Formats: sequence, structure tokens, C-alpha cells
Amino acid sequence: MKKGKKHKSLPPTQPFDNFHPTVCNTGIPAYFCAPYNSKAMAVTRLKRKNRKDKAKSAVRRQTLKLQNFQPVQKTVDIEKIKEEFKAKKKA
Repeated sequence: MKKGKKHKSLPPTQPFDNFHPTVCNTGIPAYFCAPYNSKAMAVTRLKRKNRKDKAKSAVRRQTLKLQNFQPVQKTVDIEKIKEEFKAKKKA
């Protein structure tokens, strides 16, 4: 422990005693107002988390594509196939 002056404890007060509601841009009284400039109160996201989220959604998209896949329907001439079998049988 460092030796030095001890901090005096502050007298107990109710939280937000010194705060008074202010009128925000929305016209509603509030204690804290969000500024118009979004850069002032930016929320940082980790690059790793972004990569993980993108990879997760890519896998999800791919599985949905595979689930919804329908093979291409081709028109088949049954009579022609029957004739081919008959020709193979004779040969």
C-alpha cells in the first residue's frame, strides 16, 4: 500500500441530487441527452467480433440456400426412352 493522505469520505447523498432534467432535442425532459453528432458518443466494436458475426451470417445464408435448393426440372420424353430400351434389347 502506498503511504499518503487518506481520502475523506463524502457525506451520503441521494443519487442524482444535483441533476435537474433538461429538455432534449425531442422535447421530452430527461437527465441525459444524446447529441446529434454520432461521433461524440461512439460505441466501439471489436474487429474480431465483426469478423465472427459476418462469418456466422455467411454460414447461415449458405445453409438456407442449400435447404431451399430445388433441382432444375428437365422435360423428358418418355416414349423416346422406351424406344431406346427396345433398341438396346434387340441388339
